[in-house]
Parts: sequence; C-alpha cells; structure tokens
Amino acid sequence: MKSNVQKISPRIISGEKRGQKIKIPPKTRPVTDRVKKTIFDIIGSSIRNAKVLDIFAGSGNLGLECLSRGALFVTFVEKNYLSSQTIQENLNKLKINKDQYEIINKDMVSFSRLYREKYDFIFIDPPFKFAKEVNLELIRKFLKTTTIIVIKIPIGDEFEGGIENFEIIIKKIIGINLILFLHSKTI
Repeated sequence: MKSNVQKISPRIISGEKRGQKIKIPPKTRPVTDRVKKTIFDIIGSSIRNAKVLDIFAGSGNLGLECLSRGALFVTFVEKNYLSSQTIQENLNKLKINKDQYEIINKDMVSFSRLYREKYDFIFIDPPFKFAKEVNLELIRKFLKTTTIIVIKIPIGDEFEGGIENFEIIIKKIIGINLILFLHSKTI
C-alpha cells in the first residue's frame, strides 16, 4: 500500500547556499522550512563564525543551514549509517570544505562519552519516537557559558533528565513541534 504522505524536500533557506535542495534519508522526517525559518530568525547572525553541534543530524539539514549562514565548523552526530552517508552527499553537493565539518557515526550517549569539544550552538532534533530519551546532562561537557541549545520535539513530550539545570529562554510551538531555546543555569 502506497503512503499518501508527501515527502518533504528541504532546502537551504538563507546564506551562501540559499535555495539549494538537500537529500533526505529514507524514513526520516526533516525539519520543515517553516520551522527552520523560525529557529534561524531567532538566532540571527550570531551563527556566523560559530562552532555548532548537530545531534540526531538526519540529513544534516540544520547544520547545513548553519554552514550556509557562515558557521565556522559543524559536528554532525548521527548513529544511522545511511543517514551519515546522506549528510556526506549533501555536504559534497553543496561543496562545503572538509575543514568546516566532521561527521560522527555514533549515538548521543556514545558521542558524549568520547568527545569533549565546546560549542556555541547545540541543535538536538531526535526522531519523534526517541524524543523522550534525550538526556540533557549528556551535553553538559560541550557547553561554554554562552552556549545556546535548540531542541525540537513533539508537543507534549518531556525529557528523561537534565531539563531542571537549564533555563528556557524561548519556547515556540509550530504545528506539532515544540521548539525550545535553552541556556544552562550552571556550567
């Protein structure tokens, strides 16, 4: 039986790579242009020269948008091998320099155990079925005092742990998505 769901074909909405479409892996639900526009309207030009962590990267949609808008470096974390390959294909298509990114083919827990870099922005966009498993304490070691965390989850979901140590700066609801902009209360 064929699905009546239309596959969304995301595009880069601003910056140097504006208008270019990106490939999405099978069985994924990418961030829509509407949600992405809302996120980046809030972040504004502060993404320029930023170091970014994109967890549950999927197609790389959010990290690619950051690179198009002048981010210095993006670490894409995606445990699904086919999705990691799609990220690489998108980076190649957009002609992003290899010194501007790395792709880590691991889950959030494994990544948090092995890496210690600090980031200006952290994007967390888990598949809806895994949203409740996000534990914000896992990202604490990646924070600078000014780090902003952007999380997209389904409305009504809560996290496994760690939210009490973060301040919600902005909360937006777009369709079925809850978008939280967080800052750590303590580092």
